[in-house]
Amino acid sequence: MAESHKGSAAGEQEQLSRDLTTCTVAPENPIQINQIQHRLHLLTTWFGSFEKAKNALAGKTVVEIGCGQGDMTVALAYMVSGAGSQPAAEGKVLAIDPAPLDYGGPYTLGQSQGALTASRLGPYIEWIAKDPVDVLSSFAQKPDYIVLAHCLFYLPSADYLSTLLRSCKAAAARGTKLLLAEWGMRASHEAAEAHVLAVKVQIESPKAGGNVRTVLEPEALKTCLKGADWRLEREDWIDSPEKMDDGKWEVVMTRKQFAEKSPGGIIGDYLKKMEEAAERASGVLRSMDVWTSVSVV
Repeated sequence: MAESHKGSAAGEQEQLSRDLTTCTVAPENPIQINQIQHRLHLLTTWFGSFEKAKNALAGKTVVEIGCGQGDMTVALAYMVSGAGSQPAAEGKVLAIDPAPLDYGGPYTLGQSQGALTASRLGPYIEWIAKDPVDVLSSFAQKPDYIVLAHCLFYLPSADYLSTLLRSCKAAAARGTKLLLAEWGMRASHEAAEAHVLAVKVQIESPKAGGNVRTVLEPEALKTCLKGADWRLEREDWIDSPEKMDDGKWEVVMTRKQFAEKSPGGIIGDYLKKMEEAAERASGVLRSMDVWTSVSVV
């Protein structure tokens, strides 16, 4: 019975993800559907169930840091709007990202954010193209939730993350919750090992403008949270999320980066292990596990 319920819930979230893509720059696109469904899975994990997430977020103010092209933003906007209830709730997502609007592909941030603004969920989103530390330092409104979902790899340094978490704390009210999710550098599925190794290569040899700039494993992230006076309330893992192509993308990107090079040392070792892991997976690569946490003031 429990497995049947889980299957039904997953089916409902897949259908909702498909519907939410109609608000995006890529309606009905399979990759977009999968990315949004993963964000709905994050919400389910943070709140314990999808229904609890809907009830908790309806009408609330959510600050999303590192919103990028809006995969998490569209899910949050749906939730703060009352998740399709009538009358609609009056929540707001304050989506912050300092990246230039011409960044990203195959659609830029400007194209992606523009499509969301023009959609039925547009009234629930405010885009802020500034450094989040600067925004939070002069933030008058106390958010109910602060979300950092798959954005930590893009940050310039671990020191910046510590500063950012302290800024989040300063902007928080009593009761504000910090919801965090990032690739956890752990592969519970053999086919995800190549993803972990590709990221390790990029840690050692960062690609200019690449997706991997700052990588902290969960224990280090918990130390940063504690240092910024956030109290960890719960942590959970999502094992090798299905249908997510991020692992494949990182392996392909790493191969391209070293297509005309044969590095030695630790980079060469990681590359060799990455290719061996990809071969064991018969080319059907999966993404690594995702670490999630909920912290309170």
